[in-house]
Amino acid sequence: KDGDDWTIIGFEKYREGTITTCNISGFLIFLGSITIPLYSASLTMYYNLIVCRQWSEERIKKRFEIYVHMLIPPIGIIIAIYPLMTELYNGWYFYCFVCFTEARGNQSASDILQVLYLITVISSSTVMAYSMLSIICKVTRTFRQSTSYDFPSQRKKENCCCLNSKKFNRNYDPINNLGQNNSPQPSRRFRRLQSRGNKVILMALLYLIPFFVTWVFPVFLFLCIQIEWRYNIIIIPEKLTQT
Repeated sequence: KDGDDWTIIGFEKYREGTITTCNISGFLIFLGSITIPLYSASLTMYYNLIVCRQWSEERIKKRFEIYVHMLIPPIGIIIAIYPLMTELYNGWYFYCFVCFTEARGNQSASDILQVLYLITVISSSTVMAYSMLSIICKVTRTFRQSTSYDFPSQRKKENCCCLNSKKFNRNYDPINNLGQNNSPQPSRRFRRLQSRGNKVILMALLYLIPFFVTWVFPVFLFLCIQIEWRYNIIIIPEKLTQT
């Protein structure tokens, strides 16, 4: 039967299909493994350009977005087509991915494509983390600058008797004591700005955490499996890999 020798590791009893269906699913999975992290990183760079660099929408379309759409899809398609030509889409646990068997593919080409996959995910996650952390720092810095305008200058000294007062104390932090001000207007403004800042931080975390769970964590498992195979070093307990 066509495709009898798909699987080279675990879950052999769940093996079904042919080489054709494995090539199709492997192509789509590997294409997504290359393009999705790159597009996710591009999206965080888009937010970074708007918030931190203050680029306009028109400037982003001309100098950033057009190159993203011109480069990522063709590169992903070309890379995903190569394993079809070299018979590298084979059974990988319960799905098809880039790997070699005794009958199909070769180890050197498989290693190169797997390293490319790892570099893509790791570099994309690094760009995403940098972009989101930059946005958080920018919002926090802007928040502190905005709230400091609610207070008189701390640089002037009227007399020596006022050095220890809150109004003229250089060590007095307006951010930490804004809520204690007697005027209700600064307190409301403080809460409004703080709420916006917290929303930005929450959105950044909600964008980063799912990506790291769905991409970086599987890449870590992928590396552990490769190390176990090549160097006979047990990293993942056998109980977790038993079917």
